[in-house]
Amino acid sequence: MVELRNVSKAYKNNILFTNLNLTVPRGDICGILGENGSGKSVLLKMICGFALPDAGEVLVGGERIEKGRFPRDIGVILDSTGFLPGETGLGNLLLLASIRGKAGRAYPSAAGRLVRQLL
Repeated sequence: MVELRNVSKAYKNNILFTNLNLTVPRGDICGILGENGSGKSVLLKMICGFALPDAGEVLVGGERIEKGRFPRDIGVILDSTGFLPGETGLGNLLLLASIRGKAGRAYPSAAGRLVRQLL
């Protein structure tokens, strides 16, 4: 489960979120839509621990995301990968998962079916 509780964040003198509350239950898929500069990437960075909220708290799997503490079992590629430029985003994520012992290069069956449906 991903939870944001009363999260506020400003970035470059731009208020992105004020007292944002969001709950995404485990296993659900959530889409984030918005115009350029509306805070979509910043929101994902906060969920992954790459950025911290100015106020409020972010919890992933019941664990609070704090400075130097990153959620387990999450992979994300934002903006530019800075990893393997000839590989797809999915390929990079699968490689990172295999390094962490979370998945092999082959798609896990349920995730693979879902990815194929989305492509």
